[in-house]
Amino acid sequence: MESILFFIIFSGIWAVADAVFAPIISSLLGISEDLSECVVGIILGVFTGYFFGPVIAFSLEQKASSWIATICLIVSSFVASSF
Repeated sequence: MESILFFIIFSGIWAVADAVFAPIISSLLGISEDLSECVVGIILGVFTGYFFGPVIAFSLEQKASSWIATICLIVSSFVASSF
């Protein structure tokens, strides 16, 4: 039960971080918002993977770019958890 609760809470954190930081990174780096979603996912995935271990999350948005960014988050958390 605890794992399911963490999964739901972390997916909410991922949605908020994506909505807040993706436009900022997009404007600062001059890249598309789709690519900045992936950058946010990688940063959040490395942070959580290093400190908490690998995570699994889902995207609340039904866009292909959001699902790709979620995959970036999951993969980066698994890679960072091995360090």
